[in-house]
Amino acid sequence: MHKVEDILQSMEKDINTMSSIASPLFHKIQAQNKLLTQNALSCKEICELLGITEPTLIKRRKLGLIPFFQLGRNFYYLKPEGGINNG
Repeated sequence: MHKVEDILQSMEKDINTMSSIASPLFHKIQAQNKLLTQNALSCKEICELLGITEPTLIKRRKLGLIPFFQLGRNFYYLKPEGGINNG
């Protein structure tokens, strides 16, 4: 049977290993998210560009009429190519 100290040492080693793996991955994900959002519009920006309200934007998003992606709780919209059609 292992002593409590041995178990705690083993757990500490496992935590350090996981931390050394997770930290670089976290930073890589943050950098990728920054790249994604640089070429996208926020809800407020796309509403202003299209001349619509946020409820209209949400309806159009749910109907699949406006391309978007989500990071966490935030929605981002692709910049329209070929002009704006408020239809």
